[in-house]
Amino acid sequence: MPTVRDRLEDAQDAVEDALLRDDTLLKRAHRRHKAKRDHAKHQLDRALDLMLAADKARVNKKPRRGARLDKQAQEATAAAFKAERQAMWWLGRIKTLNQRIHKLETRAEAIEQRIEDLPDRREVTISVERNEVRGGTARQRVKIAAMLSASRCASGKRLNYYSQPGIYTANECFTGEDLSPLERSDCSQWFASIYKAAGLPDPNGTDYGWGYTGTLIENGREIERHELKPGDAIIYGTGTGFHVEMFIGEPGMETIGHGSAPIDAGIIDMASPRRYFTYID
Repeated sequence: MPTVRDRLEDAQDAVEDALLRDDTLLKRAHRRHKAKRDHAKHQLDRALDLMLAADKARVNKKPRRGARLDKQAQEATAAAFKAERQAMWWLGRIKTLNQRIHKLETRAEAIEQRIEDLPDRREVTISVERNEVRGGTARQRVKIAAMLSASRCASGKRLNYYSQPGIYTANECFTGEDLSPLERSDCSQWFASIYKAAGLPDPNGTDYGWGYTGTLIENGREIERHELKPGDAIIYGTGTGFHVEMFIGEPGMETIGHGSAPIDAGIIDMASPRRYFTYID
């Protein structure tokens, strides 16, 4: 249930949205995204400390203290999860504002027309039912697969649904996962699903068994920004990263990613820090 503070923030956001320019709103969105991510990390670190303290209490034959610390750890874990969800919402807000500012393409029919107008489109065969793209080169296949996934999401043919928890599957880039707490659907899983649809090795290096931004970093070859080609990854954040976008390189569709419910267009500079990785020779 939303707290009083949450409701006040929502009300303030609504007023600011009506009064402020998009660039000012974007700066605010970046601040809120960072604050929520920092809060999530703080609460997760606190939860881990409390778990260790609870185990130490039990070793010292203080079960009641251990139980109290367990409860506090659970509360901190829940707070971390809530803050992470809020951070993802703000990431989606960042993408939406960038779409308005940079006039990025989000309409299904326009994306589909862009796909048909690609000079290499006739070399590629698409099977939506089997989540497969065949023919052409590896980069042609991943680019068309990513654009088609975005267009199907924009048209409602693929659910607009985001969830980090749940069963990992890289089999449904076009058809989409079920709207269920048991189904994972996030940025790194989507990125892998595009590679699988294109018949390429798993960019995570796990034979499509599992992955996240950290495994994409470990298994990729880091490149410079000017070396980016369609299908390469832009990974945002320090350490293991917090989000991945796929470089597309089309006007109005510089990147595509699944940072919130939609799979949609973005820009390389939408967040920082940034690192660039390739998985295609």
